[in-house]
Amino acid sequence: MERVPWWGVISSAASPVLLVTGSTVAAGLQPRSYNPVADTISVLAAVGAVDRWVMTSALVGVGAGYFVTGLALRPAARAGRLILMAVGVATVLVALNPEHAGHGGSLPHTLWAATGFVVMTAWPVAGRVRGPRVPYGLRPAVAISATVVMLGLLAWFGGELIWAGHQVGLAERALAGIQALWPLAVVLTCTGRGRFRAWPGGGLPSRPVEPRSVTPTLAMLLDRYRPEDGTEIADVRRLRALIQATGDPWRRELPLHVTASVLIAHPPTARVLLRWHQRQQAWLQVGGHGDPGESDPLAIATREAQEETGLADLEPWPDAQIRHVVIVGVPAGKGEPAHEHADVRFFMATQTPAAARPENAQALLRWLSLAAAREATSEPNLIQTLARMDRLLTR
Repeated sequence: MERVPWWGVISSAASPVLLVTGSTVAAGLQPRSYNPVADTISVLAAVGAVDRWVMTSALVGVGAGYFVTGLALRPAARAGRLILMAVGVATVLVALNPEHAGHGGSLPHTLWAATGFVVMTAWPVAGRVRGPRVPYGLRPAVAISATVVMLGLLAWFGGELIWAGHQVGLAERALAGIQALWPLAVVLTCTGRGRFRAWPGGGLPSRPVEPRSVTPTLAMLLDRYRPEDGTEIADVRRLRALIQATGDPWRRELPLHVTASVLIAHPPTARVLLRWHQRQQAWLQVGGHGDPGESDPLAIATREAQEETGLADLEPWPDAQIRHVVIVGVPAGKGEPAHEHADVRFFMATQTPAAARPENAQALLRWLSLAAAREATSEPNLIQTLARMDRLLTR
C-alpha cells in the first residue's frame, strides 16, 4: 500500500483544527446576539460581520487542507482523492463568496456550500479500497458507515434550513465537523501502528516464507499448497514426480521443467499487470526460468518480475505462498523444441504502478482491471489465476 507522506498528516489535521479554532474565535468576537446553535458558520465570514477575516481565513485554510490531503492520500481510490480535492476548491470558493450580514443571501456562496457538503458526503465511499489487508479507514464497510452518518447529518442540516429550525448552526457544525475529521481519521489508519494499521511498517504486506529458518525449497512450498481442482491435482503430481526424478527440475533442456511466474497487482485500484509474450502471442503474467544454480522459486519469480517490469518494490501479496500450479505447453521456437513448463505462480503487489517499464519494445506492459485482463488474455489457465486474485482483492 502506498504511503501517506508526512505533509498529508499535517494537512489532514489542519482542516478540523482550523475549522474549530476559527469558528470559536470568530464567534467570540461577535456581538451577544450571535448564537452558535441557531446561526451558521457562514454568518461569521459574512460581509459586515466583526473581524470577518478570521473565519474567512479559516475556511480558506480548511479548503487548502482538503486539497493537499487529497493529493497525499495515495492509498485511497482515485475517485475519493479527486472528490476531496474538489471539496477543497469548493470550500475556498465559499470563503471568497461571502454572505451579507443580516442574513442577506448570496447565490454563489449557497451554491458552493451546498456542493461542498453534498459531495463531501460521498467521498468515503468513493475512496474505499477492496482487498484482504486494507487500512481500516478505507475498508468498504467502514467507508459506507461514514457516508451513512454524513448523510444523516446532511438530512438534519437540510431539514433545519428548509423548515427554519432553531438548530441550524448546531446541525451545520456537526456535519462540517465530522466531514473535516474523517480525512484525518483515514490518514491515521494509513500511517499509524497498532490494530487499525493493516500493513505494518508502511509497506506492502509481506511475511517471510519460513520465519527464522532456511529458505523453503519448492517441495516444501508444495507440501503447504492445496490444489483446487482435478486438473491442478494432476499437475502438482507431475511436478512432484519431476522433483523426485531429477536433482535440478529447473534445467531448460528437460522436456518438462519448472518455471516461476508472478501476477502483479496494485491493490488500491484492483488492477493487475500483464505482459505481451511475443512467442505465445498472448497477454500473460510475468516470470520465467531459473538461472543456473538458482532453486528458490520465490526468488526466481521476483528476479524475473523485476527484470520484466522495472518495478523494484515488488513484495509477495498477501503472503509468499504458491497461488497456482499449471503445466502449460510451449511451442517450438528460438532453437528449442516444443516442451512443457510446470509453472509455479505467486502473487505480488507494488506501491508504484506508474514505474512499470517494459524490458524491450516487444514486451509491452498493460495495467488492467480484472475484467479487462480476462478479456485480454487467451489462456484459460491465466483466467483461473485471475479468478484467484479476484477473490483476494474483493474480500
